Amino acid sequence: MQTLRLKRVLVLLVCAVLTAVCGCATPGQMKFLGDSLGLAKGRYVDQSWSDRVRIQAGGYSAIELARIDTSAILDQKGMTKAEAASLLRESIVESSGSTQVLAFSGAGPKARLELAITEMDPGDALARAFAAELGAGHAYVQVEGRVIDDRTGAFLAAVADRRRGTGVIGLRDTFGSSGPAMVREMIMGAGGDLKRELAQLFQRE
Repeated sequence: MQTLRLKRVLVLLVCAVLTAVCGCATPGQMKFLGDSLGLAKGRYVDQSWSDRVRIQAGGYSAIELARIDTSAILDQKGMTKAEAASLLRESIVESSGSTQVLAFSGAGPKARLELAITEMDPGDALARAFAAELGAGHAYVQVEGRVIDDRTGAFLAAVADRRRGTGVIGLRDTFGSSGPAMVREMIMGAGGDLKRELAQLFQRE
């Protein structure tokens, strides 16, 4: 009994140290979008916002990807900033080499989408194996985006999604760290869901 109690105490101490060292961003903290847009829970992503009046009046024909900002993250073992941006682009544009995210009927103006990867942490395989069920070593990805009217510069919509990978409570790390693979999956998943959310926000009435 004492051995089990001591193990639990050690696990909790390790988790506390790892949390302090990793410094993971607080869920919902918007590094790219800021806090002024009044984001609310989205249908496919964690948070979203749109100016329905401007969108309906604008008659936009397409949303084009303008850029992907990676200034808030660092290269990680098994996943560089450039690789992360490439994965996100692949997950959200219509085809390779294209910048088109969504196309709508009509010949109206185009809107531009600016994306940012604001968190990319593959976590720690050893910590996941030891105490993943208590939150240790988890991988995280956060993607934020805003759609802007190319003519006026007005904000039309904003989306944000934060994802966590547990490595199936450490089991995926049996043959090496699953961190890079989880980051890849989370970036691709976030990109796809951001696109679905934007399609819903720009749906014409």
